[in-house]
Amino acid sequence: MALGDRDDVERALHALETSRPFDGVAQGRLLELARCGQRHHFSSGEVLMTQGGPSDSIYVIVQGQVRVTKLVGSMQEHRADLEPGEVVGEMGVLTGEPRSATVAALGEVETLRVGSGDLLDVFRDDHFVLVGFIKIMHERLHGPSPG
Repeated sequence: MALGDRDDVERALHALETSRPFDGVAQGRLLELARCGQRHHFSSGEVLMTQGGPSDSIYVIVQGQVRVTKLVGSMQEHRADLEPGEVVGEMGVLTGEPRSATVAALGEVETLRVGSGDLLDVFRDDHFVLVGFIKIMHERLHGPSPG
C-alpha cells in the first residue's frame, strides 16, 4: 500500500533522513521517496526477501530490526542485524543480480519499500547518493574502511 497517512509519511521521512546513504539528499526528494514508497509490516520471523529472489527494490527499516543471513553450502550464516534507518537490498539493485541474502524480521518490523526505478532516478539526480550506497555495499562485503 502506498503511503498516504501523515504519520506514515513522517515515520518514513525520518527513516530516510537518518539513513546514511541518503545523507545530503534534498528534503523535497526525500519527501517524494517517502510518499511514493510502499509501507510494509512484517511479523517476527517473516521474510522480507529471499536469497536468489528478484532484486526489484530496497527496504529502508523504519521500525524494528531485521536479520540478514546467507546460505553458504548447507549452512545459514548470520551476516548482520539491521536497525531503523538502515537499508537492505541495495546490492542486487546496484548489480542487477538476484538477492544475495535472506532477510527476516526480528520482532515486529515496519519498512519503506522503494522500487528500483525510483532509486535509480535518485542515483541519476544525485551521484553522491550512489556513492553512499557503493560505500555501504563495500563495507558489507569487506568490512568498514580504516580511518
